[in-house]
Amino acid sequence: MSSTDSFKGMVVGTLAQVSVQTIDPDKIYEVTDFPEGGITNAQMQGALTPAQNAFYRVGETFVCTDSGTYKQGCIYKFTGISWELLLDAGLITHDDNASTAVVRTATRNVDDTFSEEVTSVTVTIPSTFRHGDSYGLNFKTGSVNPTFTVINNSDPAVPFSFVSYGSPTNSYTPKANGIISTIFVHNGLNILCYVNEV
Repeated sequence: MSSTDSFKGMVVGTLAQVSVQTIDPDKIYEVTDFPEGGITNAQMQGALTPAQNAFYRVGETFVCTDSGTYKQGCIYKFTGISWELLLDAGLITHDDNASTAVVRTATRNVDDTFSEEVTSVTVTIPSTFRHGDSYGLNFKTGSVNPTFTVINNSDPAVPFSFVSYGSPTNSYTPKANGIISTIFVHNGLNILCYVNEV
């Protein structure tokens, strides 16, 4: 019997609707709520489980819409048992001309710029920030030196240091009335934040 002989039809619905059904290997599942060809990390992980594997067709491609195990903005192809990276998104930039209290998560291949004078900066290094990842953060300062706090949640845990004027340091206070460019780099041994002040 050919595969077309055993085909029993198509099930169409949102991921939530089709996820509660018992999987029938002879049916094709058409998920209607992938946003414009995009897919989240949670959906990509779910596709690798027996409960959701049938909802994805081998060869389908999607843009990853968030950061995590899979990289935001990259295009992945479903192989049936894994996701194959087809196109790396390169650097993703974000410009903010309103915020003065900066709160960010270090995200691979992202460069954030703040054009208003900032009063405080907090960057969280997530457990998903891995060897080879880098994150850029650029901002202006006013007449008062802003605070700069880093929360290191790396996993496995590696030490964190600022590098300012070529020297490592555990803390850093941005200069007043300046333009500050930083880049966070995970080199496999530690995470360094290189600081340039203008």
